[in-house]
Amino acid sequence: MGCCLCNCVGGCILCSFRWVIFIVNFLNLIFGGTVIFFGIALLARLDIGGLQDIEEPDLVGAILLVSGLIAVTIAFIGCCGTLKGSPTLMKTYAVILFISSTLNLVAGILGLIGSTAVEVAAVSLVFGLVQLVAGIFSICLSKSFKKKRLDEMEDVVRRAQRHS
Repeated sequence: MGCCLCNCVGGCILCSFRWVIFIVNFLNLIFGGTVIFFGIALLARLDIGGLQDIEEPDLVGAILLVSGLIAVTIAFIGCCGTLKGSPTLMKTYAVILFISSTLNLVAGILGLIGSTAVEVAAVSLVFGLVQLVAGIFSICLSKSFKKKRLDEMEDVVRRAQRHS
């Protein structure tokens, strides 16, 4: 049975998570755009509050530009996957989240072992776990979307058989 609002196969819980994923990814699009802006500002040597004090503006600007582009790309895949109900995009998004969460978990563990920045390591661990949970729910959504598409195709076949 589908959800009352958007007819998700998994029910209202998956429907709610679908919109949470969309909103988070939309915010990530804005964040990524902001990071890209600051990367370009550093590379162009724009005089925006505090940017002129950075020691290696070319390196930091390039890093910000690349990381912003990656964030925007991931967020775009997540937004499109949730809005279109595409199992393929959701699986791609989940794989990217699993890779990212693994990297964050490893960075957090290495940070705790080195114990130089325990706060940063703890944040990295928490962020990695959140991404891991989001990846698991993304897989659930992709299966829900796939089941919905299969159900729709079966309905079309049944209608075609009735008319012939």
